[in-house]
Amino acid sequence: MAVLVFLLFCLCFSACPSQSAGSAAALEYKGEEAARGGNFNEAIYFFSEAIRVDPKFGRAYRARALAYESTGQYKKAVDDFAKALTVDPKDSESYLHRGSCLDELSREPEAIADYGRALAINPKDAQTYFYRALAYEKLGQPERAIEDYSRVIRLQPDSARAYTRRGLAREKLGSYQQAIQDFNRALEIRSDEAEALCYRGFAYLQLKNYGRAIADSQRALALNPTVARAYGNLADAYEKLGKPALAARARSRARALGEHR
Repeated sequence: MAVLVFLLFCLCFSACPSQSAGSAAALEYKGEEAARGGNFNEAIYFFSEAIRVDPKFGRAYRARALAYESTGQYKKAVDDFAKALTVDPKDSESYLHRGSCLDELSREPEAIADYGRALAINPKDAQTYFYRALAYEKLGQPERAIEDYSRVIRLQPDSARAYTRRGLAREKLGSYQQAIQDFNRALEIRSDEAEALCYRGFAYLQLKNYGRAIADSQRALALNPTVARAYGNLADAYEKLGKPALAARARSRARALGEHR
């Protein structure tokens, strides 16, 4: 989401206004310049000054909200997006970003509502479907997450991450064969998708295919040696194969990385 915030700053505000230096638009422009340079606290100052000059300047509220989001000040961002949306209630990006901030505040039902509002305006935005799917996962609703990941895949057939996340949601439902199909597709698109390898290894583990579980987990660790779950997969597989020393070693590494089974 941080990359998206930066791109919005770059795309939406590219021309210097002709107004006087003290005008709201000129102050907003200074804020955008600061934001493009990564100086978000300075940007917030100029956006606040623009709002002080013109309290009904919706674009400045939106810009300040993006800056707050970039600095992790999610509650303030939510408040500013709300003010921006009173000026432009058809701004799908503001709903998307407010939803993301609500997600960060663990307010998933409200986030999902905002993602829905964004999609009512722009029903072909794959990113919004993806974020809503993640929110459904957090709420323990994998069926709804699968529906949204499937929408992402229809819009972006080469999204390895969407296949990986849909596979994970299917794992949570115990649909391991379907999950493996999704992980296979993700790995066809991106062979270095360590997350897909790790989750596929877990699916093979549940299907008692311990050789493949070990192979996938080792490949995942070769790509990213900090994937705790892959060590957990190895430990479980080695235990099933009657190799307690290897299992203990893998379990120790998993616990050191925060994995507890």
